[in-house]
Amino acid sequence: MPLREEFAALSSLLTFELGEDMDEFGESVPEAIAAFVQTPDPERNAQLLRDMDAFSSRFQDCLEEAFLRWFGRDVPSVKKLFDMIRAIVNDPDCYKQFE
Repeated sequence: MPLREEFAALSSLLTFELGEDMDEFGESVPEAIAAFVQTPDPERNAQLLRDMDAFSSRFQDCLEEAFLRWFGRDVPSVKKLFDMIRAIVNDPDCYKQFE
C-alpha cells in the first residue's frame, strides 16, 4: 500500500506499524498502535487524530468502502478502529483493553 500524502499520519500508521512488519512493533494491532503513538512526535499524533476526523467526515456515508479503497484494508468497523486509535493516542497504556 503506497503512502498517501492526504491523511499522511493515518497512512503511515497503516503502512508501517500495521503492515507486513507489524510484529516488529507489537504482538497485536493495539500494541503496535501504542508503539506508534509513543514515539516522541506529538504533532504526528495530533495529525493522526485530524486525519481520522477528516476521513470520517469526508466519507461518512461510505466509511468502510472508502477505507478499503484508500488503504487497501477491509475492516468490519472503521468507526471502532478509529475509536480504538483515539483511545490509545490519549492513553497508550490502555491498548491492553483492546486485545
